[in-house]
Formats: sequence, C-alpha cells, structure tokens
Amino acid sequence: MKLQVVLALLIGIFVLACSSAATAPAEPTTNIDATVVAGIQGTQEARVAQERAIDATVEARLNETKIAQSSSEPSPNRYPRAGSHKRAYVGTYA
Repeated sequence: MKLQVVLALLIGIFVLACSSAATAPAEPTTNIDATVVAGIQGTQEARVAQERAIDATVEARLNETKIAQSSSEPSPNRYPRAGSHKRAYVGTYA
C-alpha cells in the first residue's frame, strides 16, 4: 500500500515537472555592442594575466638556475677533509 502511494506521488511530481506550462519569454539583449565590448575586454585581461604568469615562471626558473650554478661549487672550507673526524678524538681507543 505504501509503495503504491509513493509511486503515485513520484509519478505526479514527474508529470507536473514535465508539463508544458507557459515559460517566461526570452528577453533580447538590449545592447549587444556593450556585451561584445565586455567580452573583448575580458579576453584581453585574461591574455595579459597569462603573459604575466609566463614571465613570472620564466624569471623564477632563471633564478633557480643561477642559484644552482652558484651553489654547485662548494666553498674551500665548507666540508672537512677526509679522515679529519678521526683526529678530533683525543682519548684512547678501547
């Protein structure tokens, strides 16, 4: 009994949703020129933003390359000599 009521309710909602009720008429654009100009301006702004992002990426990669090149050569006293850690121990070995 409950299943029949639920199905009848769902079918009723479906019929009402799909009925051909009068829809609101589509209103034409009052000023098509303003719409076109706004679209062009938006496209130009997006292109400028993309160019800035590309420039920032290129600049960041150049900076990374400069840093990598300058840090690839170690300073003379940066690393201890091989075996120098053995000289630091003063006590006797067991």
